[in-house]
Amino acid sequence: MVAPFWEGIEKMGRRGDITTPGPVLWDLKVGDDELYQWCNERSDILVTQITEEIDARVSYIANKYKNLGSPDLGGKSHSDLYVVATALYFGSDVVTQEAATRNLNGPKIPDVCKAEGVQSVPLYRFFQEKWKGPAR
Repeated sequence: MVAPFWEGIEKMGRRGDITTPGPVLWDLKVGDDELYQWCNERSDILVTQITEEIDARVSYIANKYKNLGSPDLGGKSHSDLYVVATALYFGSDVVTQEAATRNLNGPKIPDVCKAEGVQSVPLYRFFQEKWKGPAR
């Protein structure tokens, strides 16, 4: 892994500028690769534990957007529900590489974010506008 990039991610996690819900880490565990190992070693600063409040938002999203993250529609898991629910709970942006489908019957994270008033930021834009790497 490229050291300055990962140092920057770690610093942002320590400052509380970025977080990811636990189910995303669980998804990474399936690959059990270098990315999972790195994130797992820093889970105390990078991973938000799921609370009752976040779970309530997960239920809301799952009921309203039944196909979000659905493996039948090309999704990988239900961690997408937790990504959006965590952003709703914290009032934060979501950084994703997914492109919107503009179809709420087969939505991706950006579609649900837009429908719920959550800012969805493409990964490239995060780096252009919000990146606070190791030099800061």
